[in-house]
Amino acid sequence: MPRTRGTARTRNREKHMSAVDKAKNKAEELAGKAKEKVGQATGDRDTEVEGRKDQAKGNIKQAGEKVKDVFKD
Repeated sequence: MPRTRGTARTRNREKHMSAVDKAKNKAEELAGKAKEKVGQATGDRDTEVEGRKDQAKGNIKQAGEKVKDVFKD
C-alpha cells in the first residue's frame, strides 16, 4: 500500500507554521529597515549596517520559505 504524505491535519499544521515563519521573516526584514533608518537619522553607521544585515537575513529566510513551498506539493 503506498504511503501518503500525511493527513489533512498535518498539512494544515505545516501551512500554519509556514505562514507564521513567513510573518516572522517579514517582521525581521521590516525591523531591519527601521533600524537602518534610525542609524541614518542619528549618523550611527553601526546601527545602519546592522539594520541592513537584519534585512538580508529576513530576505534569505523568506527565500528559503518559498523554496520549501515549491517542494511541499
